[in-house]
Amino acid sequence: RDAAMGAHARFQVSNDVADLSTEIAYLELTLSLAKPHHRLAYLMMILGMLGSTYAVRFDLAQDVTDLDASIRCYEQGLSFFPMGDPARAIMLKVIMDVLNQRLPLRSKEEKTGDTDKIIVLQRERLFLHPAHDHLGRSKILSQLACFLMERIQRNENMADIDECIAYCRWNLKDLPKADFYYSATLYWIASALLRRFEKKAEVVDLEECIIHLRGNLVPSAAVGADKHIATIGKLSHALRARFKHRGEREHIDESIELARQAVRLSTSDAQRSQLINRLESALAARFRYQGAMSDLEEMIELNREDLVLNPADDPLRSNPLAALSGNLQQRFEQRGMMRDLEEAIEIDQEVVMLLPMGKQGRPSALSNLGNTLRRRFREMGNRSDLERAIENYREAVSLATLDDPNRSVPLGSLGDALLERFEYSGAIAELDESIELLLTTLSLHPTGDSRRTWTLHNLSSGLLMRFKHKANMTDLDDCVTCCREDLSLRPAGNPSRSFPILGLATALKLRFQHTDQANDIHEAIQLYREALHLHSRGHHAYGITQMELASALLLRFRKDQNKVGLQECVRYAEEGLLQHPSGHVWRSRSLEILGAALSTLYLDTGEQAYIDDCLRHPAHSRKCFANAACEER
Repeated sequence: RDAAMGAHARFQVSNDVADLSTEIAYLELTLSLAKPHHRLAYLMMILGMLGSTYAVRFDLAQDVTDLDASIRCYEQGLSFFPMGDPARAIMLKVIMDVLNQRLPLRSKEEKTGDTDKIIVLQRERLFLHPAHDHLGRSKILSQLACFLMERIQRNENMADIDECIAYCRWNLKDLPKADFYYSATLYWIASALLRRFEKKAEVVDLEECIIHLRGNLVPSAAVGADKHIATIGKLSHALRARFKHRGEREHIDESIELARQAVRLSTSDAQRSQLINRLESALAARFRYQGAMSDLEEMIELNREDLVLNPADDPLRSNPLAALSGNLQQRFEQRGMMRDLEEAIEIDQEVVMLLPMGKQGRPSALSNLGNTLRRRFREMGNRSDLERAIENYREAVSLATLDDPNRSVPLGSLGDALLERFEYSGAIAELDESIELLLTTLSLHPTGDSRRTWTLHNLSSGLLMRFKHKANMTDLDDCVTCCREDLSLRPAGNPSRSFPILGLATALKLRFQHTDQANDIHEAIQLYREALHLHSRGHHAYGITQMELASALLLRFRKDQNKVGLQECVRYAEEGLLQHPSGHVWRSRSLEILGAALSTLYLDTGEQAYIDDCLRHPAHSRKCFANAACEER
């Protein structure tokens, strides 16, 4: 021990790591020679000296194993005191400080273990801390809330969220508002309340979150620039959540202004990049609500700025690239400029190049590239784009592990692409594979999960196609079941509700034609009527729905001879025809339905006017009229 103290004295003069290593060697030897009869205070002193010396050597040599050794020494010292002994408090504080120092140097998995250990230590410190020392207790509470929030970001555990909120409420009662920990506590409680709102959708949590953030918004020396920027960003996020809940424009406008302010205040490239992403998210929310192209243009400019902040060889560059590709595709959908779609494809190819085999994120990048290639296929009709898209989806599926939460994305995309290729190839094997893939995708999401919707929609389309080729009633019944579930997941007000409505109506109408069950055609007509109310006149789906409703009314008339329904059928057919001018892809179908309706009405009433109405339309309608009349006779 004396030799160790001599080495320590030399180190204080020389600042040489070798002297520290000598001190550590002598202290380790001293510890190994200690006997059971040695006093506890003596052993504690040696362990304390050893743990401290390891920590000092880490400061000089930056070898993380020194921190590991320091922690082991302090934990061994802690073990000499029973749980509940006030003497443990000092050692708990020392261990926590060293763990906190080691945290940035650990891997993701190791950080998880250290964070959990720090939370356990902090809880015990809180229990042992004197009740009269409000300031010291407040520091422990604030730090405990901070580490709980770190764990919440990892596992979203409701117990942790509730515990964090409870500690913060306790802390706010005792702290003066000017104290640094008061501001930190406001930030942590707001963060936890926002997380709880996102999980439980209780508006009172969101409103309290916003109140705390507004109270923390005034910059001060105690808060610091980074925490002030973080508060602005968190308030922007909370207001965006309130906008999503209420749909009031003023909240998203304020969210965007706050996000812009945070970007202007940013002090580093990394921070600016993160804040740009948040601003883009707020603009995206307003763009979905309002559709203003100015918001989309700003999003694209932000994506391009973000790319400048992320060097070409940085793997994180794939994130702003993917965002830029998505926004360029949105602009293509709005303006139809092929250069936007072409640039999106080039960007998606760059993302795939940035994420070679074995890199996390490659399956998602391959899926995105497949999506843009398929979009160009639909626009240009080049079959090679569809083939390349399918190749990308297959690779993405092969790379996604069975426990990958995003595995359903490439699986569903591959199933949908094969369904699309079947429409051109007519190969039943591809249709069968598509349906199997979509069924597998569906199995990855539990019943009631909103992510099932588009898989159900595509699966119902595939089953309907296979029924038309194989005439297996099981496929048609399964199609109806899929459409019903899809519809249940898109309640009134959902902008895409018309898809399952029309799909279910079509399947029921087809089933009626094969089974003659009146309930099916009655329900189909009700669904077509609902679909009409979901679209304004002039919408491309409005005229199609009118024609399909007319067709269903005609089928029902042939079943029950309801003349009112027949008159209504003609009216919808005539209105639907007006929606499809000459040259329109649905013009032929519209004329066919109108001709069949007029012929049926003429045969039912014998009135010459219906023949005259038919003759006013082109030859296709007259031909349908003649065919329908022959069938009736």
